[in-house]
Amino acid sequence: GTNVKVSIVKADKAPEIIDSKECSNIIATKAGVITSITAQNGTAVVHMGDRVEKGDVLIAGYMQGKYTDTRYLHALGEVKATISYEKTKEFSYVEEEYYETGNKNKKYELSIGDKNFKLYKKLTKFEFYKTQKTENNLKFAKNFYLPIKITKLENYERIKETKKYSLEDSIKKATEQLEKEMQENIENKENIINKNVVTDPKENTVIVKLIYEVEENIGEDQRF
Repeated sequence: GTNVKVSIVKADKAPEIIDSKECSNIIATKAGVITSITAQNGTAVVHMGDRVEKGDVLIAGYMQGKYTDTRYLHALGEVKATISYEKTKEFSYVEEEYYETGNKNKKYELSIGDKNFKLYKKLTKFEFYKTQKTENNLKFAKNFYLPIKITKLENYERIKETKKYSLEDSIKKATEQLEKEMQENIENKENIINKNVVTDPKENTVIVKLIYEVEENIGEDQRF
């Protein structure tokens, strides 16, 4: 008779806090080509146009004067670089697509404890369909749930249609799908500075590669 409702969400990663009095470098979080570097504290060890890899030191945590010894410190500054993101998709010239007709039927299942009873002989007469499942627990009074569950199965009829695409249409469709996926994965969409599409036609398919170049701040502190 006890009911528990638990919600689980992904937690944001807490930023690492580094004491400004501790000595540290600024290193690259991603591979890319440097577009700008501003060292407020420390010594820049890379220049515009340099190719860097993840983990490379960008601004070293030391300063050295002409007549003074090396002094170690907490590096400060901003480093931006062009980062390349790639996605590849192989698209067939022939594709099967499904469309809903608007026809549907409903079926029900009853669960009592760990026993399940189907209240139908056949789930659906449709050749192609998708099923939407809705579960409801019976309850007595406001918050007292019974060990009885009713499941509603709604089946939506679909028809299959075979489509043939030209090379140009296949490239366009594959590119649109790749762009949608890329947009979902790139955080700094407003900083996209270049887009390139590379194609490799085959006998029955075409391989499409989408490349985005994005300018990002790639520096982060690392103690030493």
